Amino acid sequence: FHPEKAVVPSVHATAVIDPTAVISTSCDIGPNVVIGRGCQIDDAVKIFANVTIYDGVSIGRGSIVHSGVSIRENCQVGANCIIHNNSTIGSDGFGYAKDEEKRWLKIPQVGHVVLEDDVEIGANTAIDCASVGETRIKRGAKIDNLVQIGHSCTIGEDALICSQTGLAGSSVIGKRVILAGQVGIAGHLKVGDDAVLTAKSATSHDVEPGKVISGIPGFDNKDWLRATAAYRKLGEIVQRLRGLEKKVSELEER
Repeated sequence: FHPEKAVVPSVHATAVIDPTAVISTSCDIGPNVVIGRGCQIDDAVKIFANVTIYDGVSIGRGSIVHSGVSIRENCQVGANCIIHNNSTIGSDGFGYAKDEEKRWLKIPQVGHVVLEDDVEIGANTAIDCASVGETRIKRGAKIDNLVQIGHSCTIGEDALICSQTGLAGSSVIGKRVILAGQVGIAGHLKVGDDAVLTAKSATSHDVEPGKVISGIPGFDNKDWLRATAAYRKLGEIVQRLRGLEKKVSELEER
């Protein structure tokens, strides 16, 4: 119903492209794009204005990179990916250690990010590179605006991650998982295939496949619904309890 416009091959005069970069002649490279050493850009890729692509990056066939995006060194973007405005792929992971004087020292983050085929990244999202190795977003995963993916995370195939969600480092998210808005995932956790975390949930423990989790800390959605219903009646329950305590006290005094 809404066919995409065909890519019209061109390289804008203001683009800065390292001579060692290998770029297909069928690409469209917009104004003020910077492409670093050793990059490989496949057929029919469209790169909008003011994109910065660091050294050693590869971008697969038919991908679209919108304006303001930064793709850091050695990251790999698969075929038919879409990266929306002002997102950063491969920023440094948040890794620090204290020295003998208890000052924070930066731990070098030497890994990279891999986006497999058919991945879509929303606007203003940050995906950190791995401390060592890779942060991997698997085929067909969809990530909304304003999402933080920590270093060394793995996002499973066809996972759906909604806005303002944050994943701490080394989290593993299974296939077809849904993380609704403002979900928080602590580090080094596993969320099993087909699990759902509802909006504003947070978990500090692994989530079994197929589970629906709600609340902070997160627990089974059905239990959470019952607990929420009871919470709304707490004022009434307290009044009734005080009344019962008063009656018991009066009976004991007889």
